Amino acid sequence: MQFSKERLLQSGSIVPLKEETEKSVIYGRKQMFIIEEAVMYDYIGCFYLEGHMNPDYAFVFNYRYI
Repeated sequence: MQFSKERLLQSGSIVPLKEETEKSVIYGRKQMFIIEEAVMYDYIGCFYLEGHMNPDYAFVFNYRYI
């Protein structure tokens, strides 16, 4: 997918993710996640209301899952 800055939501945006019951809050954009190889994601977020408690409660996702 081509990077498009105009398409990205702002940090602090509250969004429902597909197949999730809780809303999420975006607190970062364009995140690199490395397990076996580097993968670029559109956002990093956490569950809305709980907030960022520690890295175990954060998750990365792409625009298409909103």
